[in-house]
Amino acid sequence: MDFVARYRENEPHFQNLEEHLTETAQLAQVFGKPFGFGFLAQLSALLHDAGKTSKNWQEYLRKSIEGKTQSKIDHSTAGAKLLSEM
Repeated sequence: MDFVARYRENEPHFQNLEEHLTETAQLAQVFGKPFGFGFLAQLSALLHDAGKTSKNWQEYLRKSIEGKTQSKIDHSTAGAKLLSEM
């Protein structure tokens, strides 16, 4: 199943989650490296959007694109939960 990470009206396509995670993790690694935190920044970026794999979040994004008003769905704490369970 392809998960969608985001949609912007000014871009021609949805950004899939794998592409989003890869690009974000690479950028975070570059930004964190000068401070000695390249790996930690990369890991944090990967974990931040783990919740976007949930059915509820994917439905939230779809409804948002359709213009339906709804409450925000948390996606960022799922990664912290995964890390705490290791």
